[in-house]
Amino acid sequence: MNFRKLCNIRTLRYSCYPLLLLSALASLPSHAEMVYDSQLRKIQTTIARWDSHGVPIPPDIVDQVSAIDFAPSDDSISTLVGGTSATTSQQSTLDTLAITATSAVRVMAESGNQGGTATSDFDVTFTIDQDHTFDLLGSLAGVNQRAQNNNLNGTGDAGLKFTKLAGGSVFSLNLPVPFVGFPLPPDGSGCLQIFTGCYESDFASSGLLTAGTYRLELFAIARAAYVSIGLPSGPIAGTGHAGFDVMLQLTPVPVAVPTVSCDVAVDQASFAVGDIVILSTIEVAASGAAYIPAEIKVWMEMADGVEVPIVQSGGDGSVVLFGGVTENWGPQPLLGIDAATPKGEYIIGCRIANPTTLDLLSEDTATFTVD
Repeated sequence: MNFRKLCNIRTLRYSCYPLLLLSALASLPSHAEMVYDSQLRKIQTTIARWDSHGVPIPPDIVDQVSAIDFAPSDDSISTLVGGTSATTSQQSTLDTLAITATSAVRVMAESGNQGGTATSDFDVTFTIDQDHTFDLLGSLAGVNQRAQNNNLNGTGDAGLKFTKLAGGSVFSLNLPVPFVGFPLPPDGSGCLQIFTGCYESDFASSGLLTAGTYRLELFAIARAAYVSIGLPSGPIAGTGHAGFDVMLQLTPVPVAVPTVSCDVAVDQASFAVGDIVILSTIEVAASGAAYIPAEIKVWMEMADGVEVPIVQSGGDGSVVLFGGVTENWGPQPLLGIDAATPKGEYIIGCRIANPTTLDLLSEDTATFTVD
């Protein structure tokens, strides 16, 4: 059953919502995904035997039942019962940053006084460990069919709930909307009309999801039964239709990657006997919201190749740089020049490394000469 055709539901084009914004996510860790905690994805059809007054016939009320659950790796299931009396289908996928679910259910009471239900259920929980924006869009639809005397003999219903566990509702929608019927041409006797109501609800919602566990629930249910009481032309068959077509897409909010920098400078380019070399800048800065363990080294390489340590701290993990903090310990006297000072080029260096992995985080050098 194509409930889009029955209700003229617009076909949604999800391609305008790319699953990955690569430019924004290039620096994000791989855990910025949906981790699925539980799933219940199931379709079921039931056909019962009824008498001419629409009463189930005991003791074998349920004549045929067919129920199918998704396996975690499945993305499509379908079933039918009693020939084409009841049909159900569901296609749904659980991706790292998106959920899609489409389903159609239909049940018809026909000769043999049959009636029954067709259902499709989707209930999935997932966890995210950082903030994401979301787009939730789709359609719910159903068809009701009733006789002229207002006996409903075919109904369809659908609903959606999106909630944060221990956090309340994010978005919800339920059918049916108020029933609107329109007459079809009368049957051959000229005394009976069947009214059909078709309702749909297209929706789109977006916003921010903070870290936590979320639950998305969808259902579609169709019911039908033979109705004969009070109808001048005899019993009429009922048909119910329902369905949903939903997509939830998440986009991780870019997380500022913390960075550090180290800068050094001297107060002039060359020095002579009697001068004092002033270390005008020795600055360490950190940006981003996080804190960064750091090993900091500052040294001077003499003109004769001898390396003299100036600062060496944090190799044991005891130094932590906090985002948004800048420290400058300059100006500081570094070296007095006398006749014994080796002549030539000198290098002042500063480097910051991860104390555990020894990965280089920042490095800077400055040079001067002694004439």
